[in-house]
Amino acid sequence: MTASSGRRCVTALVVAGFFVGILLPLVSCGGATPGEVTVPVLWATTAGAEPRGGVEPATVEVTDGDGGFTVDLGDVEAEGAGPAWLAASSAAATVATLVSASDPSVLDIRFGVTGPIDGPSGGAALTVAVLAAIRGLSLQPGVTMTGTVSPDGAVGIVGAVPVKVRAAADAGYKVVLVPVANINDRDSQTGQDLVTFGASLGVEVRAVNDIGEALGAFTGTPITAGSETPVPLGVGSVVASEAQAQAMVGRLDQALTSFTGDAAVVTVASERASVARDALVGGDPALAYGAATEGWLRLVRSQAVSTASGVVGTGDTTGLRVSLDAEAGRLAAEARRLLAAAAAEEWSAVQTFNLPAAMGWLTYATAALDGARRTLPQATPADLTTTAAVIAEQQASIDVLWPDAVASVRALETGSARWPDNDEGFLSRYTGLLVSAGEANDAYLDAVLQSGGAGSSVGDPARVAAQAAKAIVAEDLGTTASLSAALTYWFISATSVSTRQSFGINNSGPDGEPGIPSSPEKLARAVDNAASTVAVLANRLAGQGVDTSYLSWSAAWGNAASQVDIGTLTASGELLALGELWYSSVSGFCQSAALSAAAGSG
Repeated sequence: MTASSGRRCVTALVVAGFFVGILLPLVSCGGATPGEVTVPVLWATTAGAEPRGGVEPATVEVTDGDGGFTVDLGDVEAEGAGPAWLAASSAAATVATLVSASDPSVLDIRFGVTGPIDGPSGGAALTVAVLAAIRGLSLQPGVTMTGTVSPDGAVGIVGAVPVKVRAAADAGYKVVLVPVANINDRDSQTGQDLVTFGASLGVEVRAVNDIGEALGAFTGTPITAGSETPVPLGVGSVVASEAQAQAMVGRLDQALTSFTGDAAVVTVASERASVARDALVGGDPALAYGAATEGWLRLVRSQAVSTASGVVGTGDTTGLRVSLDAEAGRLAAEARRLLAAAAAEEWSAVQTFNLPAAMGWLTYATAALDGARRTLPQATPADLTTTAAVIAEQQASIDVLWPDAVASVRALETGSARWPDNDEGFLSRYTGLLVSAGEANDAYLDAVLQSGGAGSSVGDPARVAAQAAKAIVAEDLGTTASLSAALTYWFISATSVSTRQSFGINNSGPDGEPGIPSSPEKLARAVDNAASTVAVLANRLAGQGVDTSYLSWSAAWGNAASQVDIGTLTASGELLALGELWYSSVSGFCQSAALSAAAGSG
């Protein structure tokens, strides 16, 4: 079946989606002349008797204009290619516009394609092309690549890489760039690893971590990564982090004394508590907070499931349904009140730029709660116990994790950085593209991954929550709250794509315990890449006089939650870590763009 051809336009004012820290000192708009670049994008399909692949040339043109990006689709062969190209190009447009320090409100990006693509795996190559077009760089011949673009700017894993390597060789390419997480893939016919397999075909297969490395390989311009040395927290942030860690460890210990749920969960949570206590003694509040938070949230979810299951066992599902709806409504209203109150406060510039990420605890909770209420009328008894876990976890976010996050924002020091005169006005430009990027992911999920709700009586909880987040954007809750809701919409939809396609997790939504990853080592690699990006970014911003304590703290404790979770079946800690790291990336790159804009106006 052939996807219909057409012209899809997405307009946005400023970009904030998928980011790359190492490009900040290299890519700038000063003196650059926007132009046109053609990049070879690898694709493959395993449908049918014989896997097949190819190289699709995609043209990227960057010109002065009204902002946003456009995708022109020609004779497209592959099923779902329209949504797939849209998902890939939205990622490329967001990355390249932000990291090039261009003014996205006057930069038009046009993508021209005529053939198939197998999903967002063309996003990395398209990002390289946009960056090259913005800077007037030429791509070296004989180089092609495959890879998605993760929200932190890493080149994400893809499928059917040996098929793509063979296709590149058949087309005469000499260098194939692949994600680091794929480098140990093996050809099913020969059993050879990618490097050996490529060499047998006359192709050099290189692994790349992020878009910076990919741009260097395509253009011949070496990219020097920045320092990953942890940036010290400010004095006030040290006090806040230590207090939060101490309180969270105490909270976990208290929960363990009253828990009446699954004994296996007690075992895991007790291990987290032991790690957290030792970390407190050892002076590592990030590890203490991350380990204790991961363990505590497990207890919160499991206790809610146990309690709701007891009610279901009595047969009173009607009463349970009513009480869950009332509780979800109450909590959602409280989250909206807190969002509006925070948005109305007076904040310093650095606090304002960190606030949308911190508000993610509230916007995600509101979306999850609104989504839960939408699904309750059709919920089965089993669904009701899951909904109870959703509500309990979001109450934890509202009552504990949001107050901790906003306390960290309040502790930020003014610093010496120069910010735009209208910080909220600058931030407001980000909302449109985040929504557009989320819509592109939704279209891809529907058309290609077909995750509209199969296997559940109430639909895919992540997709329902994503749509609820999108609706919050339009509410009159304040500029920072609207941006946070847009960020949450993008985050949920991007996570749905990456977890299904890259990590083999079919359940990454706000509905209890996440699924079991088919590739835990690749999920761990994604966390490591994200942590590295945030660390490099924090060092660069600190060098510009920015207090990066919120960014560094959230990334550190989130990464710690992942580290203590390695080896367990579900991906609870890893997904918690990706959330903190990806939100931190957004916050950090917004700050970087703002500093660039302020410097340009001077």
